[in-house]
Amino acid sequence: AEQYAADSAGLPIEKTVHIEALADDGAGEAAYVDALASRGACKVAAIVANCDLSAPDAAAALDKIQAASARVRGIRYILDYDGPFDGECPTHVACKAHATDYLRDASAAAAFERGFALLAARGLSF
Repeated sequence: AEQYAADSAGLPIEKTVHIEALADDGAGEAAYVDALASRGACKVAAIVANCDLSAPDAAAALDKIQAASARVRGIRYILDYDGPFDGECPTHVACKAHATDYLRDASAAAAFERGFALLAARGLSF
């Protein structure tokens, strides 16, 4: 936060959005960023947190994330994968962590869709 404040000093930035940074704990990251913003260390007005929407406990994880910060506005979970799904060539490093082809595997897609369906009722974007 200190480096960002120094680098952006003098710029007319009023508010920012924190997009998850590949955190293992979406609620923990949201709480950390919220604490920074609350003490004036950054100008974060909204948080887009990380959550594995395909997980069986996705509903509980979303509740925990929202409880961590009122600034949470959405969820980001990297799904893309370009090329043959061999676990070696993800288009984003996060795909290597879950090694699942949510775009081509029907059972994986169904699990993700169940979690995705939970977002609207919570007022969250994706």
